Amino acid sequence: ARRLLELYCGQGTFTFFAAPVIECGLGIEINAQAIATAQATAQDLGFAHLSFKATDATALKQDVLNFEPDLILVNPPRRGLQKTVELIRDIQPKHFIYSSCSAETTTSRPSARSSSIVCGTCASTSRATWPRCSA
Repeated sequence: ARRLLELYCGQGTFTFFAAPVIECGLGIEINAQAIATAQATAQDLGFAHLSFKATDATALKQDVLNFEPDLILVNPPRRGLQKTVELIRDIQPKHFIYSSCSAETTTSRPSARSSSIVCGTCASTSRATWPRCSA
């Protein structure tokens, strides 16, 4: 993937792991303190190709669409994706990774056309439909 969008990024952990192999990364998180930490870490590590924004992703819909990510990674809170489902559907990324510690939030997920989808609970992979996770 060239362009990574991480939603619910917290302090940007997944974005930092991907940093050496992506062209650019954008992390979005509503917690301003977590974003401040991510920004400081990116600066300390010299990762000028990463940026982080403290806001609700749906508030930046046009900016996110203009970013044109080919990989979206989400690690949502226990309540799940809720409002960001439509945003993900609108972007239609080539790849989508959903990481969750809650099996309940993995039961109603958006399908993405022509996407590789990885279940964060059991690591199963599926094309164009959500995997049925038995973990």
